[in-house]
Amino acid sequence: MIDLEGSYPGHGFRGRIRYGCHRLHLRASRWLAEFNSPDGVTKEHRGYVRFFGQIGFVAKGVVYGIIGGLTVATAVHAPSPNGSENNASPQGAFLLLGSSKAVGLPLLITMAVGLLFYIIWRFWEASTGQGADRSFSSLKNFFKYRLSPFVSGCVYTAYLMYIIFVAIKNRVENKDSSSYSGCFPSCWNESVIGRVGLGFVAVAFLIATLTQLGPGITGSFKYDLRLSICRRWVRILLRTLGHIGFLARAGVFLCVAVLFIRSIDNDVDQLHFTVGASINQLSTTSAGRFCLWILGLGLVVYGLFAVSNSYFKYFPTKPRNEAFPYNQDRHQHRHFKFRRYHKHKEECPRTDDTIMSPSIKGEPCPDCHAPPLAEPITVDGFEVEPITPPATHSGAELHPMDTAVAVTPQPSTQTQPSKPVPYYYGQL
Repeated sequence: MIDLEGSYPGHGFRGRIRYGCHRLHLRASRWLAEFNSPDGVTKEHRGYVRFFGQIGFVAKGVVYGIIGGLTVATAVHAPSPNGSENNASPQGAFLLLGSSKAVGLPLLITMAVGLLFYIIWRFWEASTGQGADRSFSSLKNFFKYRLSPFVSGCVYTAYLMYIIFVAIKNRVENKDSSSYSGCFPSCWNESVIGRVGLGFVAVAFLIATLTQLGPGITGSFKYDLRLSICRRWVRILLRTLGHIGFLARAGVFLCVAVLFIRSIDNDVDQLHFTVGASINQLSTTSAGRFCLWILGLGLVVYGLFAVSNSYFKYFPTKPRNEAFPYNQDRHQHRHFKFRRYHKHKEECPRTDDTIMSPSIKGEPCPDCHAPPLAEPITVDGFEVEPITPPATHSGAELHPMDTAVAVTPQPSTQTQPSKPVPYYYGQL
């Protein structure tokens, strides 16, 4: 057993090695359990998450609204300033914002700050696993609540760097940065490795298309919105905006995937950015220009939906099948260093400070799913209650130091302390 003086089982150097390896294995097992079933954002950090997320979604909505407007302008062949003509892409939106000599730089700085907040929120979401649900598989939680926010944060980081580039070139050095001088993706089809890379990117955008079609058809985005505080017509309006917006985003990703597939064997548009070149594919025919109208209006609708998310969305993202995103009681069980044993409260705390049903000894809590309290064991006139390991540690080997006991005195003829006697890990 481990005592407070730091002794360990076994004797000599081999005992220390075995103990150290066991501790490393235990820490790795618990880290993996936390990664697969994260606790989310702590209560004291939720205000910061809400602040970054709300401002970031407003900036994102403005970007998509401008892209939608440029798409409609492409359909009617309307002129646009500063190289944003026929360039319905995020880069074209930033070029359009920076085209004004009077307010171009302030608009770019404001957009850069908004996207920076959105990037912080996305990376924070990926690192803490906001929205991860224990009823989902570990693979689904990883791709949806870890990998997807991380990739999104990287993409918007590239957009932020381009905003800085436009601000420096157009405002400070007074140079024209509207032309696109790259050859991607046409220059990649000159080698076998490049064609394989183009195929991989095309498959990635096809997968992204499916991920947008899912919410657009099923309406699963409603679980991320606080629809219970809305009137009925507001709920209908938000769902309609979400359906149309996600379908429009799926259309954009599909156009990009088709562009990469075509670029494997043929040269494509090299005068515009990737998203703009993919949308320009539809401007050659009358049916394609009609589709551009539909696509542009859908992107404007998605911009309105993203702006509305700044008020109606849960920050942090709420798990779909759980009452609240952060379980403070489960978080305390995961700290396995020397600490006092905190007995499970008779009434479970919630994030909104409402009291839930009491936990009955011998049965799991029906609301917070806390482990059942084991039956007490009497040792030398004291009640000893062992901790039941939490559900997230099933399958992980527990060390004797991870078993804590709480000792409560029983009434007897002898003099007993008036307060419970706290015992630390491994003291018995």
